[in-house]
Amino acid sequence: MSIISTKYLLQDAQANGYAVPAFNIHNAETIQAILEVCSEMRSPGDPRRDAGDL
Repeated sequence: MSIISTKYLLQDAQANGYAVPAFNIHNAETIQAILEVCSEMRSPGDPRRDAGDL
């Protein structure tokens, strides 16, 4: 699994015709599940959090 910029990820998705899902995260368990599934699927994902969740 690699960490890359959102800008690069979205440019690559647009150029190659695929979507990048954005996931709302609220706790460590949620982000762990998202990262595991994205890794298993060999698919990108964009975890997001709200400033109110800090």
